Amino acid sequence: IPQLAEQVENIVQTILRTGNSITDIEISGLRPDGGNANRVWITNWFPVIATDGSILGINIASEEITDRKRMEAALAASEAKSRELADSLRNLNELLEHRVMTEAQERVRIWDAARREISEISRHLTMASMAASISHEVSQPLTGIIANAGASLRLLAKAKPDIDEVRAALKDIADEGQRASSVLDGIRSMFRNDHGERTTVAINDLIGEVLTVV
Repeated sequence: IPQLAEQVENIVQTILRTGNSITDIEISGLRPDGGNANRVWITNWFPVIATDGSILGINIASEEITDRKRMEAALAASEAKSRELADSLRNLNELLEHRVMTEAQERVRIWDAARREISEISRHLTMASMAASISHEVSQPLTGIIANAGASLRLLAKAKPDIDEVRAALKDIADEGQRASSVLDGIRSMFRNDHGERTTVAINDLIGEVLTVV
């Protein structure tokens, strides 16, 4: 194989000059016609020394390792592809992790915004319901006060007003005012930080108060 000529010449000249063996030298080359693939040998070179110390020749022991070299090259290529695939999978995994984390953060943001909005709506509904309840509770005693005040004015407008009737109407006004004050006190107690005042009540009186509201 012509490609080996220079390499072989260098080895021979080194042995002739030093008289030492040269081992484990890897050489390779192609046929001149290119009809075969690159071939590789591992070679060992031993000088044949005469009794007077001169070198009579060189013995060469060689072993073709073309198939082994091809397997090593194929293995190296496979390992390179495996590393490339591992890098691609790692990058993909990092991308997916980032995407999952971003989507999770977005879901949390949407959930928090929705929860705040629901809380705000609930607060407004509660306030509207409470305002309607207060209006209902207070309007009845106020209606009674207005009615009794009108009756009192009519009684006093008479030439000879009935003082007992006027007194009864004024007492009704005072009672309705006290009732309205009790309603407001009850509403204020709902917003106090204490636990409220505990007291005994007569169930019949409680039912009577409820019926007057209804």
